[in-house]
Amino acid sequence: MSRRYKQAQPRGQAELFPSRVEDYVDDDNPVRAIEAYINSLDMLKLGYANTSAKNTERGQPAYPPEALLKLYLYGYLNRVKSSRMLEKETKRNLEAIWLMEGLRPCYKTIANFRSKNKKALRKTHKEFILLCKSLSLFEGECIAIDGSFFKGCAGKHTYTTTSGLEKSIKKLDEHIDQWQKSLDKADKEDRNLSASDGTETLKEKLEQIEVLQKQKAAQEQELARLKSAGKTQESSTDPDARLLNKGTQKVSGYNVQIAVDSKHHIIVADNVTSDPNDLKQLHIMATEAKKVLNVESLSVVADGGYFNASEFYKCDKDNITPYVPEPSKRKNGRFNKEYFTYIDAQDIYLCPENNELKKSGKPRSQNNQNIQRYSASESSCKHCPLRSKCITEKSKSREIWRSEHEVLLEKHRVRMSASGDKMKLRKSLVEHPFGTLKDRAGWRHFLLRGRSKVEAEFSLMALGYNFSRVLKVIGLDELLSVLKGIASSRLYLKHSKLQYVKAIVAMRIIARIDSVAGWGLRSLRNTANMIVFHTARDSEYFHSLFTPPRLHSWHPFKTHPKFNPYISIDIIYPPTHGCTQGLH
Repeated sequence: MSRRYKQAQPRGQAELFPSRVEDYVDDDNPVRAIEAYINSLDMLKLGYANTSAKNTERGQPAYPPEALLKLYLYGYLNRVKSSRMLEKETKRNLEAIWLMEGLRPCYKTIANFRSKNKKALRKTHKEFILLCKSLSLFEGECIAIDGSFFKGCAGKHTYTTTSGLEKSIKKLDEHIDQWQKSLDKADKEDRNLSASDGTETLKEKLEQIEVLQKQKAAQEQELARLKSAGKTQESSTDPDARLLNKGTQKVSGYNVQIAVDSKHHIIVADNVTSDPNDLKQLHIMATEAKKVLNVESLSVVADGGYFNASEFYKCDKDNITPYVPEPSKRKNGRFNKEYFTYIDAQDIYLCPENNELKKSGKPRSQNNQNIQRYSASESSCKHCPLRSKCITEKSKSREIWRSEHEVLLEKHRVRMSASGDKMKLRKSLVEHPFGTLKDRAGWRHFLLRGRSKVEAEFSLMALGYNFSRVLKVIGLDELLSVLKGIASSRLYLKHSKLQYVKAIVAMRIIARIDSVAGWGLRSLRNTANMIVFHTARDSEYFHSLFTPPRLHSWHPFKTHPKFNPYISIDIIYPPTHGCTQGLH
């Protein structure tokens, strides 16, 4: 007896599918949250392209920026960020078709939207962070900071480094010297250079020397340019990218920094940098997060890569308390700095054998701080019984470097010893977003080139992560309710319909106006100042309605002396044709 299988449906059989795309999208589908969120944004205020009220009579109309932003947010929530793949989604994915309302932009239009709206995308992510703050999703007491390497759109072979140029110039000098010696040798031997004896002619040798000299001049010019720009390397594909090394990890790309709040693991601040390490990122990220959270004080946890006394000093001035472990510097079992005692009164260090380490030489600058060297005498170290645990065989004496912020570092070490589980908290906080972004979503590299574009691209990544976190924390229904309320509270004015402005004033402003100089006129002007206008023309026209000649021409206001002395502006949508009749 043969095995039974489920019967497939014949492809030629007629079906009665729902006639509306709306019927394919459930009420609890996350795309409805995307729709509500983008509709709550003021695209003109955020600075998106093609949002100004310009009458473009030539060419095809532009795609609405709201639709393209919806498509990108949908893609980043569903592991699709390629513009070509997003184009396919608008033709085969019912959720994307519903979200785009049937619009099908080509991949070039989709890609141009992301690259041309760099600042607007950054502002959009910041707006969402402020929305999270208004929903009380931040604790505002402790954040975790970490960095991770993301691959850029630049291969490792595209880099020119100053060290490589110096080596190449040195080799060119050697080749030029060899050719010069060859010519000198021929002159001494008084040999007629010709091609008949199998050697290069004089002309060929001179041409070869000239080629090498041109190559040398070009490389010297490039080396001077890099040094004047303060760079040690540069990629011909993406000048802002960098070769980054961390242990065995070698990446051509960018160093991405994030600050995560401790309450719901939501990204509070982010930054994209080309710095090869995290030594100078602690204060920048902490102050940005503190500004967003709008708190007086803040605790920050980070790993040992952020340990920098100058950064601690800046944080201390801004009322930020860092918790950063000090990297262990004890190698091969030798004594580190913790085994040495500083005597403040004598300005010396005492080693474990009570030998003195005195100040030696002038201070030098390192990592934006001044450090002073303290060294022991050669005689005290030569016969010390602990020499093998303190210095190497080739070293003559022990040296210790002291930072100008050493007192602050001592306080930091005491604070770290009493920190408890702070560092365990760091791992659970900041590793979560990076793990989600890289492993779950697969966002390990950038598609755009240039730091400003890469920042915008990461803003989309972080926005997608934060958006999914908020959906999980508060739920779809509550988020929809909040977003629809925000969208409803916005006031739209169109300068092409002046009667509409009169309708707003006639229907929504209740005021007692019996004199031009009275309180009523001042209240109306104050109300006008609170409205966000699409264009300067809207603002000028709206304010002109409250000038004395125009105000007295509106008889409905003057014929109701018993109206209450306050103003109320409610939710207003652009009226349909005919709603403003009778208000001329």
